[in-house]
Amino acid sequence: MFAHLDSSIDPLVQSIEGTSDAARSAFLQAEKTFALEEGVPGELASDIRETMTSAREALTSAQNALKQTEQTLITYQGFVAEDSDLVYEINNAAREFSEAARSVRYFVDYIDRHPEALLRGKRQ
Repeated sequence: MFAHLDSSIDPLVQSIEGTSDAARSAFLQAEKTFALEEGVPGELASDIRETMTSAREALTSAQNALKQTEQTLITYQGFVAEDSDLVYEINNAAREFSEAARSVRYFVDYIDRHPEALLRGKRQ
């Protein structure tokens, strides 16, 4: 009776061990799949990681460009602020140019009215 029982238990134990090994394998594969390491999900996850890395790099580049643009605008604002030296000098030069133009207009008007002044000079 024990011999018969023994012969029945051995195949059952082997079957259980086989099933256990198969289950262990299935669980390991499921673990890898859910961890997105293998198979189609793993490939998709890899592509997504690469895309995210590229997106991060692009975002970093864009942020750097924005910082540089901001610095340029700050510098530009310093040049064109109403109280900046550059604006003061430009306004001063424009005033002097305007005064010189007015003087040339007066001279041309005077010569137009007194052409002889070119030969004799201005009358006293």
